[in-house]
Amino acid sequence: MNRNLIEAMPTMDEPRVIFEGSPSQVVNLPTMIGNVLAAVVVLVAAHFAELRWHITPLVGLVPALLLVLRALFVCLQTAFVEIRIDVERITYRQGILNKEVSSLELFRIQHVTSFHPWWERPFGVGTVIVATSDSDAPRWRLAGLPDAESPAL
Repeated sequence: MNRNLIEAMPTMDEPRVIFEGSPSQVVNLPTMIGNVLAAVVVLVAAHFAELRWHITPLVGLVPALLLVLRALFVCLQTAFVEIRIDVERITYRQGILNKEVSSLELFRIQHVTSFHPWWERPFGVGTVIVATSDSDAPRWRLAGLPDAESPAL
């Protein structure tokens, strides 16, 4: 048998996975829209300032470029988040250069709330807020989960 196939096979000790993946990029929609609108306002203002005071076009391009880069960085941060929910624990990995891994045993969960902002509802995405008895992390926010009100989550 192929060695890679054997390594990829789950062992009997691994718990059943309920959800594994990254949050949806839909959670970044307000940031994206806000940054695009701000970039447009900056470019329009810079254009009128350039016509009136004869300034360099870079005055408007640099801030607009920074706004676009900020929006891309927010999307990149979301892409580098991994959430794994199995029958024993929730594992949350995040970080682009530095990785941070947090784990929560399910027996510590006290209350779960499912929240669906209006911009996430058409995409079938929501946020799950978990209240725990853990003193280090009493509240977990799992944003961008598909089918967030599913009983399986």
